[in-house]
Amino acid sequence: MSTWFITGASRGLGLEIARAALRNGDTVVAAARNPLNLPDDLRQSDRVLGVTLDVTRIEDITAAVEMAVRHFGGIGVLVNNAGRGLLGALEEITDSETRSLFDLNVFGLINMTRAVLPVMRAAGAGKIVHIGSRGGFEGSPE
Repeated sequence: MSTWFITGASRGLGLEIARAALRNGDTVVAAARNPLNLPDDLRQSDRVLGVTLDVTRIEDITAAVEMAVRHFGGIGVLVNNAGRGLLGALEEITDSETRSLFDLNVFGLINMTRAVLPVMRAAGAGKIVHIGSRGGFEGSPE
């Protein structure tokens, strides 16, 4: 049995990964900006800990990781799933929008990983999964 820490777990791919981990008999830390938005099946499971997490806020990251370790004793798998896209022509996208995107998709992922690595190193094991988009590697002329 392993404990999965999944960012962006309230919907989409993060939610489905959480459900798959539960079906496998694992425990899940379901992180969302608002854990009340987690679906009932996650909120009502005794193998799920819902935590408040905005990955752009270091204090949220620290508190969520500490709570996960206190509750389940460790973190075996980190799934960096929280993220979003930004569509538009380069000259239409503002610096503020770009920085916000990087704060979430890049620095959020780095800071989550940085917070969980000491837990995994102390345990001598762990897996980290980064969810990304193919759109980051190839563009579309449209």
